[in-house]
Amino acid sequence: MFQDKINLFSGRWLNSAAIVVLASTILCLLGPIKLFSESEIPLTLQSLLVVIIPVLIGWRMGGIAVLTYLVAGAIGLPVFVEYSSGFDKFLGTTGGFLIAFLAGAIVAGFVAESEKFSAIIRALIALLAGHFIILFLGLTWFWRLVPEDDKLGRIIHFFGPATLLKIALSLLIIQIILRLKQRSTKSNSLG
Repeated sequence: MFQDKINLFSGRWLNSAAIVVLASTILCLLGPIKLFSESEIPLTLQSLLVVIIPVLIGWRMGGIAVLTYLVAGAIGLPVFVEYSSGFDKFLGTTGGFLIAFLAGAIVAGFVAESEKFSAIIRALIALLAGHFIILFLGLTWFWRLVPEDDKLGRIIHFFGPATLLKIALSLLIIQIILRLKQRSTKSNSLG
């Protein structure tokens, strides 16, 4: 949505690289923060960031930023939940979510780049799609490793409100950015 509006450097390649580094850094710094946990699956800022970043900067740069984040965690940088790391995280109960981050990011960014709807409608569809993919793939993996009773009830109780809150917060952030962009465009046309 905004990748063409972010100009950190004059060269296109250098600008894109800087955006990816900035996005990866944000993921690495804020992603490990755990909001709360009622089960083996913690609720973190990771999925919010993994979905909103590609919505804002596009599926290519957003996908590279998420992949960079995942590789950083796999090689030992403490960027996963509660500042953990290691390749073993991809094999444990939350591994499906980590793997799904890349797919969710690419889909969310791709949907956000379409021109069929207004920016806020595209953002909403992109956020819903990205979170759905992450939840579907992550929970499918989790349930293969940890059998549970009342799986649907647990999803609705635990993930439903949290995911809706993340989507609402993401939409608020995007709406603020859109408004700031409109004000900037108006002031530039007047001046």
